[in-house]
Amino acid sequence: MRNLASNYERRVQTLLILMFLAVLTVSLLMTRLALNDALIPLGLVYAVLYLALAWRSRTAAMTMVYIAALFPWDIGGEGVALGIGELHLTLLTLLVVVDFVTKRWPLPRNPLYVPVAIYLMICTISSVQNFRGKYATVSLLQMVLYFLITTAVFSCFLTEARQYRRVLYGIVFGGMFLAVSAVVSAVLTGSNYFLGMHKNAIGGALSYAVIICAELWFAARGSHARARLSIALSIICVGLLLSLSRGGWLCAIMGLMVILLLRGDLKLFFKVFGVLTPVVIVCWILLPDDSKIYAFNTDIKAANYQARLDSIEYARAQFEAAPWLGQGVGLRKTYDATNVVWLTLAETGLLGLAGFTFIHVSFFVMAIKARLRIHASDPRFSMLAVGMGLLCGKFIHGCVDHYWSRGSLLVVWGGVGMAIAAYYSIMRDPQPDNLPTTALVHSAVGEANI
Repeated sequence: MRNLASNYERRVQTLLILMFLAVLTVSLLMTRLALNDALIPLGLVYAVLYLALAWRSRTAAMTMVYIAALFPWDIGGEGVALGIGELHLTLLTLLVVVDFVTKRWPLPRNPLYVPVAIYLMICTISSVQNFRGKYATVSLLQMVLYFLITTAVFSCFLTEARQYRRVLYGIVFGGMFLAVSAVVSAVLTGSNYFLGMHKNAIGGALSYAVIICAELWFAARGSHARARLSIALSIICVGLLLSLSRGGWLCAIMGLMVILLLRGDLKLFFKVFGVLTPVVIVCWILLPDDSKIYAFNTDIKAANYQARLDSIEYARAQFEAAPWLGQGVGLRKTYDATNVVWLTLAETGLLGLAGFTFIHVSFFVMAIKARLRIHASDPRFSMLAVGMGLLCGKFIHGCVDHYWSRGSLLVVWGGVGMAIAAYYSIMRDPQPDNLPTTALVHSAVGEANI
C-alpha cells in the first residue's frame, strides 16, 4: 500500500509539473509574439532544462539562482526587465507551489510577513494617491518579489544547513570568476566595464562575495579548508579593490563588522586582517595614480559627488511636498535614486520610512533571538551571520548608490531567507544546558572569547 501511495504521489507531481510547463510554454510564446524576440524559444528550452535540474538536485538549482544573481543582465527584452537570477527564482517558485500542493505543506513561515504587509499597504496607499503607471506597478512587484517570494523560497526550498552551505560556496566561485575576469579586463582594456556591468555593479557583487567568503572562512574547520578559502578571499578582495567602487567597499566592511560582532571573537578579526592586509597593500601600490586619486577624491564639486547631492536635493523637495505619504512608489524610476533613505521618504514619506525600518528591525530581532540559542560552531550560525551581514551591508551601500537594483537584491534577500530557515530550525531545538543566556549575551556583543 505504501508503494502504491508513493507511485500515485509521483504521478500527481509529474502531472503538476507538466501542467506548469504547459502554462510556461503558452506564456513564453505569447511573450514572443508581443516582443518579437527570436530568443524566446531558446529561453523555453532553458527553462525546461532548469526545471529538470531542480527536480533532480535542489541544491544545484538554488546555487544557480545565487550565482546568476551576481550578473544582473537584462534578458527580458523590451519592456520586460528580467535577470537570469530572477528567472531561476520564478521557476523554483513553481516547484515550491508543487510541493505545497502535493505534500500539503503549511504556508512557508516568515516572521517578516506582518512588517512587509504593513509596508506594502503604505506603499499601495501612496501609489493610489499618486499613481505612476507602469513605474508604480513594476516597483511594487519588485518589492513583493524580494521581500516575500525570495525570502519564502530560500527559507523552505532546502531542508539542511549543509545544502545552504553549498549554495554559499557558489557565490564564492562566482565571485572569484567575476574578480579575475574584471581584473584581466581592466588590465587589458583599462575600462571599468566588464560584460556590460559598471564598476559599481561589479563592486556590489564582489562585496557580497567577500562577506560570504569571510564567514565561510570563519566557520571552516581544518587548515586545508581555510587555506583554500584564504586564496579565494584574497582574489575576491583584489577584484573589489580594483573595482574602485567605494560603495562596495563600505558594504564589505559593514558586513564583516556585523559578522565579527555576532561571533564575538576578536582573534578572528586579527587573523583576517593579517591575511588580507598584505594583499590589499600590494594591489594599492600597483594601482595607477589616477585610480588612487579617484578612489579618495573628496571634492564635492566632482561630477559623481555633485550627481549624488543633486539626487538628494530632488528627493528632499519631493518629500517636503508630501511628508507623510510621499509622491508615490515608482518615483525611483524617474531620477538617479542613489540614497535609499531619501528615496523612501520621497516615495512614501515618513510612514513609508517607518515601515521600511520596521522590516529591518524585525529581522534583526529575529536573528539575534536565534543567535542567543546556538554556538558559533553550529553550521546554522553561518546562515544567520550571512543574512545579517548582507542586509546591513546592502543598506549602507544603498545610502551611497542604487538600492533597488536587479540581481544584487536577490543575493541579499536570499540571505535573509536562509537566516529565516535557520531561525525556525534553531527555535525548534531545546535551549542547550551548557550555553546559559548570560554567556550568550556576552558572546553576541563581542565580550567573550577575547
